[in-house]
Amino acid sequence: SCAEKVRKLHGMRDGMLHNTRENNAHGAQCVLVDIGRRNEILYVSRSLGEFVGTNTTALLGKSCLSSLYPTTHWLDDLFNGSERRHLQEFCHSCDREPVGSANGNDLQHLSLMVLCKASEQAFWGLVHTMSIQGPDEGDRPGRPYILHIITPLEARLPETIWITDAGEARLAAKANAEAIKPFLDQVHQDVKARQCGMPVAVVVSAAERRVDAFRELMSDAFLGTRFVPRVGRQAATEFERLGLREKVFEAIEAELRKAWQATDEVCKNTASSFVPAGSASLACAVSDPCSQDCPLVYISSGFEALTGFRASWTLGRNCRFLQPQTAGHAPVAVNRVEVERLHKFCKARSGIILSMLLNESASGEFFWNL
Repeated sequence: SCAEKVRKLHGMRDGMLHNTRENNAHGAQCVLVDIGRRNEILYVSRSLGEFVGTNTTALLGKSCLSSLYPTTHWLDDLFNGSERRHLQEFCHSCDREPVGSANGNDLQHLSLMVLCKASEQAFWGLVHTMSIQGPDEGDRPGRPYILHIITPLEARLPETIWITDAGEARLAAKANAEAIKPFLDQVHQDVKARQCGMPVAVVVSAAERRVDAFRELMSDAFLGTRFVPRVGRQAATEFERLGLREKVFEAIEAELRKAWQATDEVCKNTASSFVPAGSASLACAVSDPCSQDCPLVYISSGFEALTGFRASWTLGRNCRFLQPQTAGHAPVAVNRVEVERLHKFCKARSGIILSMLLNESASGEFFWNL
């Protein structure tokens, strides 16, 4: 039965099930939806109403969980867009294959979403959705319904994205929404890897750890309007640990000497992590196109001197932090064609390319980079 499934997966005791059934306090936070009536809400538990600060009767007749979604559309699409589509597909499948049919005996779905209270305070919620069957109607099987059980997570949302003012940080997050999505999709995929048959408490614990990791990643992912998460920290560590720096520079030493007339000293300093101040070195960087977001795994002392960005901050990040911060204005427009060429080159992962970009140093000065 539905009650037994809920008891098993959510670890609910008889008292909590009773309170949910009788709509008393201390019940489950859940919503019952009628698939046959355009996913209209038929029941909202008292516990959910108290948690979100809403009169439960005000939600009756509304569509599914729409009243709990963020009202800022781009934030809702960023955090919930893919999850909402998957949830809608699941609900449609429940309508086609209701419980009791050959293919609909155990239809369940997990969603990790950002929901909002009546005060607009947002929270992460793990939504466990189940298809249940109503009482038989004569010779016909009962109507299919959808039960959503919402478990709020203790993990916080990333302040660099989820903020209430209209300042620079929010504008930066909005401008980079498409770049942030793949990182959120990875969070969702990691949670989805936990099967619905696992105890919800285990899934919640794993989701909280994953969401906390995402929040930490986002905490220093922005440099002004530029989105440069340090997602490749491990790749940079492995590059050094495996001795790949020495191998890379051995392979390109002849090219450095030919193209840049690099002397023995310059070649040595360019390839070395420890160079005395003032020593001659080419401004050189190595990135890893096989790792997520093509992070920098090595920069020379010449790179630090030219750009003002230190290795302690840059390694593990994509080099787009050098792109001018005036997004949408002339400096970025100048680079657009060259950046597209570089993207294609990195995907090809072979050959040589020559490009010229207008870059911005850590101190805000523009310079041409060949």
